This record gives sequence, structure tokens and C-alpha cells, in this order.
Amino acid sequence: MSRNALTGDGSRRGRSDAVIDGGITPDRAAAMMLDAVDAGQREIIVAEGMEAAIGEMRRTPDELFDQIEAMVAAGYMESLEADD
Repeated sequence: MSRNALTGDGSRRGRSDAVIDGGITPDRAAAMMLDAVDAGQREIIVAEGMEAAIGEMRRTPDELFDQIEAMVAAGYMESLEADD
């Protein structure tokens, strides 16, 4: 999939990623989807390892709060203040 993806200028990327090349098998992906459907999940993350963890973090309210808190602590609100 990533080999045929387009770059910013519209040209073909032409290479893959190690994560994709070493990804889960179609049988494992299908099993994950079926399990999630059986569990009534609205959103299904078909991934393992770090990719699955990133997907999970992005959909939990606590993780979103932590991200916003970190932005504020890093000075985000000050960057929004109007120049006088």
C-alpha cells in the first residue's frame, strides 16, 4: 500500500515501510475485526504493538486530556494571546 501512495508532489512513493512489510497476516487481521464486531466495538483498530497503542491513546478521553495539558504547560495559551 505505501509503495503506491502519493507524495506531496503527486508522484508515486515507490517504497514500503518495515512496519507494513512485517505487519500482521490477513488471517490475524480478520480475526481481530471479527472479535471487535462480536464485542460491539464502534471503532476497530487493526494493528499490534506500538501502532495499536497509538490508536488506543488517540481515542481515550484521559489521553486527550493529557495531550491538551501538555500543550498548555508548553505555553500554548500564551501563543494565542493577541499582540498589543
